[in-house]
Amino acid sequence: MICEEIGGGKFCLLVDEARDESHKEQMLIVLRFVNKDGFIIERFFGLVHVPDTTAQTLKNAIYSVLSRNNLEVKSIRGQGYDGASNMRGQFKGLQSLISNDCPIIEEGTGSIKGDADSAFETITTFEFVFVLHLEKEIMEITDLLCQALQRQSQDICNALMLVASTKTLLQKMKDERWDDFLSLVKSFCQVRNIDIPDLSSSYFTRGARARREHSDHTLEHHYRVDIFYESINCQLMELNHRFNDSSMELLQLSANLNPKSAIDNFRANDICQLVEKFYPKDFSEQEKLVLNVQLQHYDIDVINHPDYKLLTSISDLCQWLIKTGRTSNSDLIYRVASLILILPVSTATTERYFKLSMFDQIQLSIYYPFTFFYPNYNDKNVEEVISERSNHLKESLSETLTQFYPFAGKVASELHIDCNDDGVYFVETRVDDRLENVLKKPDNKFLQRLIPVVDSSGNHQLLGSYITMVQVNFFNCGGVAVTVQHNHKIADGASHMTFLKAWASIARRDPISVNPSFVASSMFPQNPQLPSAPYIPIWSSRTKHRSKGQSADYLLYLLCLIWRCITMETQSKPSVLHIPVNIRPRCSPPLPETSIGNTLFGTFAGLNPETSDLGLASIAAQLKDAVANVTSESIEELRGEDGHVRFVEGLRNSMESFSDFGREYYLSTSMCNSGTKDADFGWGKPVWVCTGNVNEDIPIFMNRIIMVDSCSNDGIEVWVTLEKQVVDDVQCNRELLSFASLDPSPLYLKS
Repeated sequence: MICEEIGGGKFCLLVDEARDESHKEQMLIVLRFVNKDGFIIERFFGLVHVPDTTAQTLKNAIYSVLSRNNLEVKSIRGQGYDGASNMRGQFKGLQSLISNDCPIIEEGTGSIKGDADSAFETITTFEFVFVLHLEKEIMEITDLLCQALQRQSQDICNALMLVASTKTLLQKMKDERWDDFLSLVKSFCQVRNIDIPDLSSSYFTRGARARREHSDHTLEHHYRVDIFYESINCQLMELNHRFNDSSMELLQLSANLNPKSAIDNFRANDICQLVEKFYPKDFSEQEKLVLNVQLQHYDIDVINHPDYKLLTSISDLCQWLIKTGRTSNSDLIYRVASLILILPVSTATTERYFKLSMFDQIQLSIYYPFTFFYPNYNDKNVEEVISERSNHLKESLSETLTQFYPFAGKVASELHIDCNDDGVYFVETRVDDRLENVLKKPDNKFLQRLIPVVDSSGNHQLLGSYITMVQVNFFNCGGVAVTVQHNHKIADGASHMTFLKAWASIARRDPISVNPSFVASSMFPQNPQLPSAPYIPIWSSRTKHRSKGQSADYLLYLLCLIWRCITMETQSKPSVLHIPVNIRPRCSPPLPETSIGNTLFGTFAGLNPETSDLGLASIAAQLKDAVANVTSESIEELRGEDGHVRFVEGLRNSMESFSDFGREYYLSTSMCNSGTKDADFGWGKPVWVCTGNVNEDIPIFMNRIIMVDSCSNDGIEVWVTLEKQVVDDVQCNRELLSFASLDPSPLYLKS
């Protein structure tokens, strides 16, 4: 498949090596190329065991893998390796060896022939043919289920049947098809003159054991039990894990609202049981009683309607209930159907637990919300618009989670995300007001009601908390405010926007997809010895400011100006400004822009109102120097053997500055140029984007400066959180007010 995608084109070789838990050296190979449609593609190509990690050994293994897959070394046009000396070097490293060998290989001398002979010997063995046929048989059985789970529209009934039938076919293959399968493999070998071993002879395990050591098992037992049975058992175990009794019960009960099954055998009690067991917090006791009554009317009025027979999915049902006005009498049934639509389509993963990076593990399990406001310019009935937007968001979100699989899980520990497919926290609200009325003069307390509520307990790690939380707020006019917040344990601002861009791209059916990368945790592996959440809490009240700017170059001077104004109004204390630096482009090689995780490195600068030069040029020079200190070389040191030690040293140095009670600590964040104002779900770009304080008992959000692109013009909105007295002083600063508008209306900015 990958070779077909590459065709005869050129490709880049990405290689890394590591030692597994059994202390065996493994080499991972990834190919990067441009496909026939012009898209840059990265594909995992193979994991190869190597006896050692010398450059020559790794080169031989790479050549062998490429040769076996009919890829020519002369087609390599780039190489990327880790920083170890055995993988890099101008003369002795692997990069140099491959670069030097390419001209010789192009002339067709011996290396390829030797690799080809070795590959041919391997693929013409009985064991290779046996395993290949076994993989083919298993994949044919599971293929329909895999395809069904990846489809955009959820067909619960079909998925249920395919899960059951797939398990049955695998079990039947194990119980009844051994003899037929073995005959098939033997027949294949006989036709192609491949030697068939004596299966009644003793089996000798590979390894240090003497070859003459007697074994109680025969070769037939080895192939039947150790390979055939074990492979099928692994598939069955995975299916039982993915579709356990609880998951199957959830799907079975949900299927009763699917028109395909309900039209012949509708069971109202199953819907009540679904609510009682899986959604008890979404319905009050009184609503549960009312739901039972609504279901009785639904069975007579809705299911017997002629148009009902034309519906094919729960999504169709939701839209039909709105269009026919039946939500007034079936509002609770509609709520159940909406909850079902939030179930992830399929987040099949290779790992149950996603490992966090060392940058992730020190983060607090807190949320950073952003709310996007969209008006309704549609002439349709408002309820119809709300229904369409609701289903549109749910279906596209469900599809997005198939790519961002850790985002459908929960925090398992300081070091891991449990990819349990529970899905995201999702809630819809109705606002008894029009969107334009709210935007005339946004009230900070009201904006907090548009944000998902987090059940927090002080500064404790929120184990079991959601990774992603979404609250969709519909206004009377059909406008909507979509709030998205991710757990800081895995997502920084760039990760937040990667998810949002991907969701919006899927929602509007953009042919250019946004694909996340999860390589950061392997580049900067976790270390249990690192401290967790090394932040100093600062309590304060809040306010906000907005100011206009011209371009991205203006950001630095804008930050300098705000910091100077604050410092001048608080003459009594020196201050420290923390600046998180995105290290994705500073890594060598650079990490993808869509890399997920807290790929940030904090740096800081200080000001003393008594001794520092408070000129903008001087302050700007300090900030530039602080950011410039985060170099590719310093980042590379964090990936070395003692990387975590250097990381702790950097944290300690920062903490010494932040923990000085004689200084004020400020945190700056810039979301400018990240795409916040371009988040289009198919209804156009937002008219306003705002951030919000959540978890006010967690003080990491205080004394902060956040810069966001204005949706109304080319300006910049700045949200500043300070102590109340400082706010009162700063908002009267003449220099700031000479070019900034204090808390203006988003509608005013637009005009």
